[in-house]
Amino acid sequence: MIILARQLSPYDFGLVSITEVLINLIGVIGSAGVIEFLLAYRKKDEAEIYQAVFWFLTIGTLVIAGVFLIALPFWADANHDERIVNLGWYVAGYFLLSQMQAVPKNILSRKLEFKAQVRIQYPFLILMPLGKIGCAYAGFGVYSLVIPTLVLTFFQAFFFFRKAEFVPGLTLYINRWREIFSFSRNMIGTMVLSRVSTEGDKIILGGILGLESLGIYNMAFQLANLYPNNTLTVSNSILSATLPKFADDVALLKSKFYSFLQVLAFFSVPIQTIMALAAGPLITLLYGTQWGAAVLPFQILSVFAILRTLTSSTGSVLNSIGKPHIGFKLVLIYAPLHLAVSYAGSFFGIAGLAAFVVALKLLYTPYEMHIALSHIDSSVREWFQKVKDVLVQNAICVMICIAFIASMFGLISSPVVQFFIVASIYCIAYYALVKIFYSNFLIQVMNKLMAMNPRYASIFKFAFRLN
Repeated sequence: MIILARQLSPYDFGLVSITEVLINLIGVIGSAGVIEFLLAYRKKDEAEIYQAVFWFLTIGTLVIAGVFLIALPFWADANHDERIVNLGWYVAGYFLLSQMQAVPKNILSRKLEFKAQVRIQYPFLILMPLGKIGCAYAGFGVYSLVIPTLVLTFFQAFFFFRKAEFVPGLTLYINRWREIFSFSRNMIGTMVLSRVSTEGDKIILGGILGLESLGIYNMAFQLANLYPNNTLTVSNSILSATLPKFADDVALLKSKFYSFLQVLAFFSVPIQTIMALAAGPLITLLYGTQWGAAVLPFQILSVFAILRTLTSSTGSVLNSIGKPHIGFKLVLIYAPLHLAVSYAGSFFGIAGLAAFVVALKLLYTPYEMHIALSHIDSSVREWFQKVKDVLVQNAICVMICIAFIASMFGLISSPVVQFFIVASIYCIAYYALVKIFYSNFLIQVMNKLMAMNPRYASIFKFAFRLN
């Protein structure tokens, strides 16, 4: 992405983003809730249900891809660029391949083989950017953003099927589709409304400010959510695979959930905060000075990303106790508010849209958490107590860094040096703070980490010199 941002224009990124928006909106209809259904399934006929889910997903995805391809010419006319039609064929291809991976991924998750998933995915995290860079230098232009994704997603799917030892049969098991849909219909509604809100602001921004502004906003959004996206994909998979085992013991489920949340917060919040504090040099260093307009939106959206990291796992909790309809009701309220706020904020530019969205998230989150946590005999106050120490530590470190930036940052011109100094000051302040004033909290984190992964707990113990 670093080199691509220097080779391609913000308009190119906006063009691909507006193409993907359409399939992201309609694609969720066929896949939402299916993975959760498999994770919660506890009957003995697993082989049959895997086949039923695979064909339910595949045929549903083919129908969705067909609708998408039919709609492409109209979508291209609406956004005044015929290249959207060509881009759409590539997007439909890797959308289909991504959906087909769902069952083998789920098989590995049920076996708690998360390391196997990481081993398969990690090489492609490197190969995809390299492929895009190669295509950009070869003169493929905006198509550099989609061609390597299509090709490499095919090979990634192949390795997932091979590792999971899953071979699709010829029997569709249509008689089981109603069972699958009955479980997932509430989550379909939840995901449809979630996508309408998250993708809707892109349509609004692209329509009012143009695709170049959309490209800048999308880059800021992607960078702000880079860490959460990768972390939450793994963490929610772990929670979705483990929490259903404790569905009959709410107290134990709550304990497991909060233990996981504290470890996640301890490591995630500082990383996201450092990126936001050093946004200027970070974006200049990664993408170049032509992306300077993305700095302020990125910093604002980083608040959204931190909130998302700390709250999104409640969805896994609700699914684990068999109450996905609660999530649907919550997003039913939030989605129209998000669209209205996005529309109003877009008149104040990219930063205005980001600020309005974050303000809504800050106001709505307490209500959302209150409703969700009440179903596991918990409360917003208890949730806040679990993450309070991390947030207080983070706030103090932020003030220390801001004081440095205000007094000395202008004297340093090198983006590399600027980023290194801000990161170093924050890390030193964070380490000293938790070591001196929060030693008991460190021991709690270490004990919870020990239960999850003894190897990482040993490294943590050594790093913080704990007895």
